[in-house]
Order: sequence, then structure tokens, then C-alpha cells
Amino acid sequence: MPRSLTVRPGPGLLRAIVLMVLANAVLCLVLIQRSDARTQTAQPRIVVAGWTLTAESCTMPDGLVEPGEPVTLNIALQNVGTANSSQQLIATLQASGGVISPSSFQDYGRLSANGPSVLRSFSFTAATQPLGSTITLTLQISDGGVNRGTATTTITLGLLSLNADS
Repeated sequence: MPRSLTVRPGPGLLRAIVLMVLANAVLCLVLIQRSDARTQTAQPRIVVAGWTLTAESCTMPDGLVEPGEPVTLNIALQNVGTANSSQQLIATLQASGGVISPSSFQDYGRLSANGPSVLRSFSFTAATQPLGSTITLTLQISDGGVNRGTATTTITLGLLSLNADS
């Protein structure tokens, strides 16, 4: 024997309908996020992990990159992504942001996902800018012919100051 249900309009019914709609919306968002997570592919993500000044043109080296000075830096790149790079990760220092006459590209080889950083040498001349200003080193990254964007770091142009007693 079929039973019938009588629903009377009122604030309780409206509240129940709103809660059902909200619950469905939350469920849809969760399913969309899960779907997006499954469809994302693992990729390398290359960042500058640091740099070291290895050569400068001053007659008395002071360990600082100075305005107008030709220098050589070891630049460390690291893969903080979720996949290894190809066997031929190429970085090219761009002539921009205060970098003048950069040296040729460097081959970093394969960078493992979340693995150690790898160093390569780049030479350039720092732009003639005020002391204390910054230059930006931009490396264009190519991974087996695939453009992986850029990795950047900044350097503050400094000056060794000596205090002399009079």
C-alpha cells in the first residue's frame, strides 16, 4: 500500500532545501578538485638555488659585484618540480635587467625532481648603476627543446668601504 508524505511549507522546509543545495555544491567542488589533481601531469620546475662570485676584474678582488665590472658567477639551478628534466637542460643568461654581454648558454644535464642543485659558470658585465641598486639575472630555461620559462635571482651592487682614522 503506497504511503503519502505531506510536506507543509515553512521555515524548516526552506532551511532543508538550502542545506541540500549547499551540500551538493560542496560535493561538486570536491569532485572537480579530485579530477583536476588526476589530470595534472608531473613537470620539472627549475629555480635558481644560489650563486657564488668566482672571478672579478678588480686588481684587488673584494668579493662584490660592482657597477661596470666584468664578473664570473657559478649559478646553481635546482629542480623543485615533480618530474626529472630531460638529459639536456639548457640555461641561457639574458642580456637584460642590468646584465651586459652575457656568456653563452650552459648545459646543466639532467636535474632530478627535488634533487641536488647543479652549478655552471656564467660571465657578464654588471651595468653601471648606483651602488646599492640591484641587477636581475634572468636565465631562459630549455629542457630538451621544451621552453620551461625563466629562473631569476637578484644581486645588489656593492662597494667595499674602508674606515680610516684621521
